[in-house]
Amino acid sequence: MGWMDKFKGIFQAKKEVQEKRAGIDEIEMWISDLRNIKLGAVNRELKNYRARILTKQQEIHDAIERLEKAELPNPNIPSRAKNLLDGNKNSYVRITRKLAEGIKPPEKYEDLEYFIAKFDNDLSELTKSTQRAYFILQEFLAIESREIALAIKGMETIVNDLREFIRREGFETIGHIEDNIKALRKSLTLRKESESKLAELESLLYEQKQLRDKEAAEIQAIKNSRDFKKYFDLENRKADIEAQIKALDAEMHHNFSSIDAAMRKFERITTNEAKVAVINQDAVSAVINDADGQVPIVLDQLRQSVETNAIELKPDKKLRTLEALGKFSPEMLKEFRRSRKSLLEEEAKIEQEKDRHDQTEKIARHLEEQKKAEHKIASLQARIAEVVAERDKIDTASQRKKIEDMINQLDDSNVVILLP
Repeated sequence: MGWMDKFKGIFQAKKEVQEKRAGIDEIEMWISDLRNIKLGAVNRELKNYRARILTKQQEIHDAIERLEKAELPNPNIPSRAKNLLDGNKNSYVRITRKLAEGIKPPEKYEDLEYFIAKFDNDLSELTKSTQRAYFILQEFLAIESREIALAIKGMETIVNDLREFIRREGFETIGHIEDNIKALRKSLTLRKESESKLAELESLLYEQKQLRDKEAAEIQAIKNSRDFKKYFDLENRKADIEAQIKALDAEMHHNFSSIDAAMRKFERITTNEAKVAVINQDAVSAVINDADGQVPIVLDQLRQSVETNAIELKPDKKLRTLEALGKFSPEMLKEFRRSRKSLLEEEAKIEQEKDRHDQTEKIARHLEEQKKAEHKIASLQARIAEVVAERDKIDTASQRKKIEDMINQLDDSNVVILLP
């Protein structure tokens, strides 16, 4: 079945109106063929209008000629009045003749717009230019001047009939339909481009998500590896050793803080002022670095000074100071250094072993790639949102409905346009 058969019956009586579905290409072909069919009908009808126009044009010319030849019913009028009449008659004849001679009957539809516009403009100019002349002629040559006016009015009627005929044929609506079809096609193209762009962006988004997930899987695989678990265990062991060292230092610091007041006073009376000052500044470091065994000697000298009251302390403070000094012994300080050294050596061994199992660099590389993927994902998602917003602004549904309404209004049809 041809497409013309598909549309057969669109322009039929209202009682036979049925829904007709067609794609935009078929609608456009139909509108084009409808225009051509109507153009043929209009061009055929223009022959009748041409005949009417030419006949009426001749009537105008004949009426003008009669006015030119017309004589005054009463020739005995003042010369001043006769001069006034002649001047206005000549002006009226010149202007109306110009209108008549400017009428070129249209031969085809394409000539109509210019023909109607020119006649409307010429008639408007004539009306403005001949009011006074016509008024004066009505006083002297009323019949002849009125015949011209009636003939021109008759031409105006023909032009208006022609204008109405064209309107009824729906050429203006057809033009609007064609323009709106072009606009719809452009919108469909833009929408298709948006969909293509979205597909491309979605594909890129999928790739970046895959890359992100791959990096996350690599990181998790590293965390599940023996090396990472070993490294993690070593980190815990190191933290435990550091806590033990910290506890040793804290205990030693506490012991020295109990004799701090006495040590400050002892620094002022001792002959070993430099060593005492070092201890007072950082007792723990002084014990750690006491290679020559000076700290026990200083502490013993302090004890003697407290016992002999070389250092003035209140009785209770003296008692507490002596008790605190009783905790110090060369063996106790030596054991502190030995324990601390042993813990530091173990920490160093753990650090060396950690280097063999260290996975932080690998994890850092994967984290960096994962971060890059996340950034690209966010950027792509934002761009996708923009394209979706742009696509959704393209209202092809409203454009289609507008075209359908114009087509259906053209002859009470019921066309539905199928969009791709």
